[in-house]
Amino acid sequence: MLSGYGQDNLYLERAGLPNLLPLIPYYEHGWNLTDHLGDSYKYSNSSYHFSWNKRMKDKFSKNKINKKVFITGSPFLFYKEKENVKKKIEKNTIFFVAHSTPLIKSDTTIETIDNLLKKLPHNLKPIDICCHYFDYKNFKAMEKLGYNVITVGKVFSNDYPKIFYNMISRYSHAVSNQLGSYTLYCVNLDIPFYLLDEAPKFTNFGGDKNVPYKYRVSDFKYAKEISPLFNKIIDKPSLDQKKLVDSELGLNSRIDQLILRKIVLESLKNSFVNVGDAISLMKAIIKPLYFYFK
Repeated sequence: MLSGYGQDNLYLERAGLPNLLPLIPYYEHGWNLTDHLGDSYKYSNSSYHFSWNKRMKDKFSKNKINKKVFITGSPFLFYKEKENVKKKIEKNTIFFVAHSTPLIKSDTTIETIDNLLKKLPHNLKPIDICCHYFDYKNFKAMEKLGYNVITVGKVFSNDYPKIFYNMISRYSHAVSNQLGSYTLYCVNLDIPFYLLDEAPKFTNFGGDKNVPYKYRVSDFKYAKEISPLFNKIIDKPSLDQKKLVDSELGLNSRIDQLILRKIVLESLKNSFVNVGDAISLMKAIIKPLYFYFK
């Protein structure tokens, strides 16, 4: 099935099931650092939910959400492990732009990024700029300043994990002015991550139901707690960083492949008797067709 970041197929392949099978459980699409449990998770149609880690699963319990929640870890790791991805170190540093969305605008500018990167030591240069596909057109002009500006590509692509890992595995260091999923994936690949100052501020002009109208990710409680782990330039991830990353990616708490298969099939069967799961089934069938022809 065609899905955002190709994640439906990652779950199905992990479960040993055909890629054409509709995936009923809702799941987290990235590293969630908000203080609250987002409405899209609380009120998803499906009675099943796949969480990255125990911290996220506990949020469902605290909010008394009546869903069957299972820790699967990040599905990107399924690809990394299956393909045995290793870092290659062909380039110096990659800077990740904290991305905006069709509903959320970032105050990050070309000047902001350029000034931040100029302050970095010479041994980290040259630095490539990685943008989300939605932001690529806004930062491509940085090529005129001598930067190489890259993007993984369109979000609705089943090749996304492959392109992403082919890209990040080539760098010796990773930096950004905001924590993000890329932080976890880089450290998991033994690529050190450095958090810069001047965190971006976002405006939720489109009414995204998961975040406030104005916010900085760095202001969220958990982000504040863990940010000091990444405030030094190092050449190898520290043990504390690795411990955090393993926990957030669900490496030591995720269900195994057989249980995942059982849950996926059970949820599909349940879609014939549960209204919410039936709606999830219809969405799972219709959404790939919509984005395929869009």
